[in-house]
Amino acid sequence: MSICKEEILERIGPEAIFRKYIDHDFVFKKTFKSELREERNPSANVFRYRDTILYNDFADEALNCFGYVMKKYGVSFQEALEIIARDFNLESKGNVKAYHKPAPIKKLPKVEKLRSKFEYRTKPLDKHEIAYFEQFNVTQKVKTDEALHEYNFIPLRYFRFFSTRRQEWSGWIESTKWEPIFLIKIGENEKIYRPLSTKMKWLSNTSSDDIFGAEQIVTKQVLAGLMAGQKDTLALYMNTGYRGVALSSEGASLTAERFLSIVDLAERYFIMYDNDKTGIRKMKQIADFYPITPCYLNSFLRYSTLKSSTGIKDVALWYQYMKENNLKRDRILEMIEKI
Repeated sequence: MSICKEEILERIGPEAIFRKYIDHDFVFKKTFKSELREERNPSANVFRYRDTILYNDFADEALNCFGYVMKKYGVSFQEALEIIARDFNLESKGNVKAYHKPAPIKKLPKVEKLRSKFEYRTKPLDKHEIAYFEQFNVTQKVKTDEALHEYNFIPLRYFRFFSTRRQEWSGWIESTKWEPIFLIKIGENEKIYRPLSTKMKWLSNTSSDDIFGAEQIVTKQVLAGLMAGQKDTLALYMNTGYRGVALSSEGASLTAERFLSIVDLAERYFIMYDNDKTGIRKMKQIADFYPITPCYLNSFLRYSTLKSSTGIKDVALWYQYMKENNLKRDRILEMIEKI
């Protein structure tokens, strides 16, 4: 039987593994040049968080000790366990060769990102705009208009954007009751959100380091959520009162720097991404590397007898489903309260 990760961690611990496979006598939190890719300036570091030790550099997600060995040698998780077991003379019946060669070092292409520009005129929130978000607010723990105001969802009368491809301004795009337009302010940056539009639903000049919902947490929370997006964060807050934060997109990496920027906002975190392959995969990756509790929507949807529930893929759609079917039992709140 192959050795398991729990036994390895119990016998030697993550720090010993990092010191074995990082060819640098690192000091915690002090940057050094990554061995996994070419770089001119040091950007990698190893840091402690509670009972976890992680490796991070600015190009990739944080890696735990097993993820680091996997990436360094280009091997699977099980092969990484066998490499560690053999190099530390731990008992294992694995079949890994005695010689392992580091994977080729990556050369990262230089990318210059063009930022969008907007011009717009704001307007007061009207009943049609409230009605759109009202469909995701079942319990009314927080009133819809109050939540929109608090999370900087600002209705627009019209806007235009500068096309970086054509190098010219677009025409003015007007809001209607059938196609409302919202400006979402995240720090100093902005997103344009057209929830009912089939084209250009999102336009953004935010960066990958912008975290929605962080500035709304003014006092430390006992528990907060890492959500898939802005609408899910809003729906969670309106229905449960729990605060949440969201990265610039569900596909964005939770780097060590981003994690450390939110870690003091709450004593504990849970993660609740979309109920699809991408969302589930990202949740597993993040929960493996950080002390964040995963909450899978398919834990109650997979074998559910709830009528027509197969199309529910995110938090907002769950609350919309609850409202349409006049349900009283909130399965999401139940999951959170069990953490």
